[in-house]
Amino acid sequence: MTMQHGLIVEDGVARNYDPPGRTLTGIWDINPSQQFVGTYIVGGVRHGFLQLPLSSDGYAPAPINIDFPDATATIAYGINLGGVIVGQYVLSGRVHGFAAVPQTSH
Repeated sequence: MTMQHGLIVEDGVARNYDPPGRTLTGIWDINPSQQFVGTYIVGGVRHGFLQLPLSSDGYAPAPINIDFPDATATIAYGINLGGVIVGQYVLSGRVHGFAAVPQTSH
């Protein structure tokens, strides 16, 4: 099977971006806070993901899965400055859209 990698360019240097165990990775959008979203496939199942930026010590946190319950596929297509993620999922053979709004603490 052909592998498809996500691509990140940092300080003019391109590198592959791939969550562990995937066979396909697609990065769809990035916001000014350097959070990015996309999709990857593991074991034949398509997942959406959110990747938070590197920490000040250069540590890259693990991607956060975005999976709609019982969906057969989830894709995150966009993220805005406020961290709202939009995408689609497939449930019972039908495609649905979603907007995921981050929780705020008061």
